[in-house]
Amino acid sequence: MRGGKERLGDILQSIEDIQTFISGITEARFLKIDETDRKTFRAVCDCISTLGEAVKNLSSDIKDKNDGIDWVGLAGMKDMVTHQYFRVRLDLIWNTIAMELPDLKVFVEHEVSSD
Repeated sequence: MRGGKERLGDILQSIEDIQTFISGITEARFLKIDETDRKTFRAVCDCISTLGEAVKNLSSDIKDKNDGIDWVGLAGMKDMVTHQYFRVRLDLIWNTIAMELPDLKVFVEHEVSSD
């Protein structure tokens, strides 16, 4: 069974992978990525899925340390790319990447290094 530290590591790795995959990609280009770059599109969706699954399995003790993070939304994003893959909203994924993942990354890095 994976514990909280391992789940946080999964989240951090997913964020770093997403950042690598979309490095140099503009928002306008990202919004068409499902048509223009299937490999990156699928890689980002896979990372979102991994991140969301890890979030779903974090303890409430960890999540309660930062109520500014939309834990429910991140878990829901996983469900969207996994179960509703036929109608993925790239604008929502971009907003998550641009506006939510930076704060999540800072929180996770702090949690991982605090022990």
